[in-house]
Amino acid sequence: WCAHDSFGGKACNIPCAKLLDSDITDDVRCIRIIHEEHTRISGDGFTAWTVYNQHCRDQQIEQVSACFDSNEISKTQVIGGSSNNNYHNVIATTTTALALPAAKGKIYKECELAQELYYKHKMPMEQIPTWVCIAKHESSFNTAAVGRLNADGSEDHGLFQISDL
Repeated sequence: WCAHDSFGGKACNIPCAKLLDSDITDDVRCIRIIHEEHTRISGDGFTAWTVYNQHCRDQQIEQVSACFDSNEISKTQVIGGSSNNNYHNVIATTTTALALPAAKGKIYKECELAQELYYKHKMPMEQIPTWVCIAKHESSFNTAAVGRLNADGSEDHGLFQISDL
């Protein structure tokens, strides 16, 4: 999904190093691409993350409800949630500078991540508990995490452990 050269490439068109900094905008753009592709393939985009079936399937709004004003939670429940599966409107092309700055990571708190995903990145409320769970189990909320070498020789990068395969 990410590449090791400074030009990016692969499906997310991003250098893996850009997934390790404290700005998760690129990460969110990439997880949307991954989620959309896996939804097309399997019907459930979250299955792209191995932690999903064991730890994060069937997450409920209540798991992040303390992170939001009760009016915000009730809005999504009354409306029935705006599933917003039209990710193409949100995915923007990015340009990457040739010189990559040294990654300066960040360790999120659970509610901080939930709020940023919802308010800044406009993720659907009903998906927030699942994304927070995935980040918790994949990287312990650490944007600078680089996973161990996978069986196929690939590594995983950043908050959501995006593969360089």
